[in-house]
Amino acid sequence: MRRLGWLALALLGCDDNEADFEVQVTNNSPEYPFSDSDGFAVPDGDTEPGPALPGHSYSFSFAAGPGSTLHFATMQVQSNDQFFAPDAGGIELFSEDGTPLSGDITDLVLLWDAGTEVNQEPGLGPDQAPRQAGPNQGDIDLDSTVRLAEDEFGNLPEIEDVIRVTLSVEDDHLFTVVIENISAMDAIPTSDGGAVPVVLAPGVFAISPVDAQLFASGQAAPEGLEELAEDGDISVALASLDGVTGLTTPISPVAWGLNQGSPVIFTEGQEASAELELLAEDGDASGIGVALGLEGGFYTVPDGQTAGGPASPGDSYTFQIRAFEGDNLSIVTMLVQSNDWFFGADGDTLPLFDDDGEARGFVANLAVYDAGTEVDEVLGAGPNQAPRQAGPNTGPDENGVVEEQSGYSNYVQVRVRPLE
Repeated sequence: MRRLGWLALALLGCDDNEADFEVQVTNNSPEYPFSDSDGFAVPDGDTEPGPALPGHSYSFSFAAGPGSTLHFATMQVQSNDQFFAPDAGGIELFSEDGTPLSGDITDLVLLWDAGTEVNQEPGLGPDQAPRQAGPNQGDIDLDSTVRLAEDEFGNLPEIEDVIRVTLSVEDDHLFTVVIENISAMDAIPTSDGGAVPVVLAPGVFAISPVDAQLFASGQAAPEGLEELAEDGDISVALASLDGVTGLTTPISPVAWGLNQGSPVIFTEGQEASAELELLAEDGDASGIGVALGLEGGFYTVPDGQTAGGPASPGDSYTFQIRAFEGDNLSIVTMLVQSNDWFFGADGDTLPLFDDDGEARGFVANLAVYDAGTEVDEVLGAGPNQAPRQAGPNTGPDENGVVEEQSGYSNYVQVRVRPLE
């Protein structure tokens, strides 16, 4: 005897307890400057970390979407604190028309001075990694800013005679970088009449979908760069990058429903409905709202805005619902940087009333689920994901079932407040 209208309820003498609620769905997705980062330490063909001698190389792979930039750094070992890296702004991985970059990109690589240690003659200095007694041995550089390296001693080889960097791409978003040490064994002539090769040390890389930098020219070296540039030690840089790397995502308009204990939007382990597929793949909540009729709805306008659309990190959707004693709230919103992932209430059920039948307020974090309707690509990078796809429903079918995924449990918060 539900949703009959006030006149029918009065005539039938229904005494079900009912209440109005304010529901706020907030996108708590952190705003990370980097979508991916890691180190490269094992030379190609080797099994253990170590330097890349002449004729050897490092490789690493990642996924990225249009608008992303590539950053990396690797030490030139026969120096006090010099390292190879792109311009501080990184390398743009896509052209304006969305074509991915590939081929030899060595001309985009520069030799930098970290500004952390006084420079000695390359290949001969006693405080340089091959000869120093231990890490961090040299005198502090009075110019403590990162800057392009100068050939102070007249014996630095040209970059293109030392290093070759190539970029290959598959499926328009899966990239592999190869950093080769192509220097000769006598690449650096020294003032004592000898000559030494250039050696590359383990390094780090990062991918940014926003305007971010590993370091800034003219500013002090950030955490981890000193250890990398002086001693080839990437542990501090990796730890620093780990704290600023992750998935940042909008969420879609919200679909909601009311149930009396049985899920109405999804059931884990079962196929997604056509309406859920519409939301999970393309962020369209209307199908679920229409299908549920008086038992649900959808809401599209982020707080403070006048038009419907996704909610960016920090933004919310706020709306009101009416429920009867015993009702539970079902609620879903798309993880927009995915093919078909969505946030939903655990078990598709959030009780709106306590055991005494009183309307209750609460705060809950939504879990994340894979709808199983479209083949997954790397989150935040896939070309068939909502921010990048050519149109709705463009990815290949997965023909799976709804499955809960790990992580992201603090990304979406639901706050429910009974109204007087």
